[in-house]
Amino acid sequence: MKPALIGGIIFVMVILIIAVISFRSEDDAKPAVEEEEVAAQEEEPVTQEDQAKAMTEPTAPVNEEGEEEKKEEEEAAPPVATEEVAADEPDTDPTKVNGLVGHYTAESFDERANVWKDKSGNGNDADEVKGEPEVVEENGVKFLLGGSTSGVRFPSAVLTNGRKYTMIAVTKINSTGGGGGRLFDGYGNGANYVSGFHWRSHGAKFPGTGGAHRTGTSWIAHYDLKITGLNVDDWILTVDQKHSFRWNGIQRSGLTRPVAVAPNQMSINHGDYTQTEGSIWRQQNPEWSAAEVLFFNKELDLNTIRKIEAHLMKKYKIKRSMRPRVNVRNMWKYEKGAYKQTLDDCSGGSTCAEQFRVLDQTGADCGEEGAISDMYFHRHGSHKNSSIPGGNGRVWYQSTCVQGLQPGRTTKKTSYVNIADDTSMESKYKKFDMTCRGGALSNFEWEKSNDGSRMRINYGCSNTPVNEDSCREIDAYRDGLEGGGERYRNNERSPNLGPLTTMDLQRLRCGNGQVLTSVRYAQAEDGSVRYKGTCCNLQDE
Repeated sequence: MKPALIGGIIFVMVILIIAVISFRSEDDAKPAVEEEEVAAQEEEPVTQEDQAKAMTEPTAPVNEEGEEEKKEEEEAAPPVATEEVAADEPDTDPTKVNGLVGHYTAESFDERANVWKDKSGNGNDADEVKGEPEVVEENGVKFLLGGSTSGVRFPSAVLTNGRKYTMIAVTKINSTGGGGGRLFDGYGNGANYVSGFHWRSHGAKFPGTGGAHRTGTSWIAHYDLKITGLNVDDWILTVDQKHSFRWNGIQRSGLTRPVAVAPNQMSINHGDYTQTEGSIWRQQNPEWSAAEVLFFNKELDLNTIRKIEAHLMKKYKIKRSMRPRVNVRNMWKYEKGAYKQTLDDCSGGSTCAEQFRVLDQTGADCGEEGAISDMYFHRHGSHKNSSIPGGNGRVWYQSTCVQGLQPGRTTKKTSYVNIADDTSMESKYKKFDMTCRGGALSNFEWEKSNDGSRMRINYGCSNTPVNEDSCREIDAYRDGLEGGGERYRNNERSPNLGPLTTMDLQRLRCGNGQVLTSVRYAQAEDGSVRYKGTCCNLQDE
């Protein structure tokens, strides 16, 4: 063999080895903010072809401030208070609610037959049981205890693929370390389903409990949840619908799109991602406990859910979270389904119409019991030294919500703006201002017209009043400019380069427990875009 050929082969082998090492150590090398971005990529089904691409294609640059920013968040967030549900709080026995199609408790598990009997009267027994779960009683509560090799698949009759459903569960995970993580995992249909438990513990004593994921919509609730005082012995109450997720009485999901995929069967430790041996996914089989699981064949309304939650919290002595700050995001928008679709800066007027259209269906949503206290927009891959100029087609809003407010909000909308004409960009931006008088901004979502020539923002204002004497104006914090050097290619924030560029990483952060009541376009002295917000205290604080 010729020396040149041998040298070429050796060179290729070295490159492949470096790529594999880089791929395997990716999670460890990236700080917290980038790890969140990687997580959303990881949780989609991966083919061998995708794996090969991941090893050879360049990755996005590391956000050097990610770790520092995360620490700042944790230090700023006060400990989350909890309270016991009052004995006289109105509640509803879930067995009295119409639409109940599956009801499973420890008392209904037949250990001899190894079948979890349905108490709803519909005969939807769960007879696909792996291992031998056992009925245990501790502290006056009976529950089904399963090891890492035990699991259950509920019949498809309680969760037909694509049907609207509500699953309410009182469960806990017993694993206390890196190994297992998923409890409800979902079987079939490529749903990559997560409801409430996941292996990404982020230094916690046990895997994260607050996340929810569905293929198509990705993380509808952030997987990292740290609650002061929560321990592995506490029961956790989750309410799961295809497009929303609640945890111990609060909403944790954000704005979602109608493309989520549901599994063919709901399962506990007996689904797609706890069964795959030798896959690139780390083993996620947990030790688990389940006290009660209920399925409804429709999406229950918020008022009914709150009353069922109150009933189960009293029954299992679960404390409700009080005014927690919850991270939410309108997860990854894939432009035209292309991961590497790029959209570079425009030059103002009608040339920026396509950038506006990318924003369609993006935004944030704290639900009817929440208000936004912190928000920013991010264009992934926009770093100055990125190998993907113009981004990679992924854009999203990340927000922090103050939850636990009184339910209800008033809906509003901006005027439609012609995004395809040649009027000034500044005049267009100003028409998208959002203002809530007397209440806080609860949600917002960009919407394009049917013909794609116009856009507006639909938004909501919380019915929980604010203390107007406490209000103050803030300027957007521009990460990458004030944050430590020109790390991003769009630091100039020119209004004429398009909305993706001007909004990227403009962060409006109230802090101090305050909430946003307005978001407005503004300019700095140098003419660059610098958004403004109004922050206020809630009236009852």
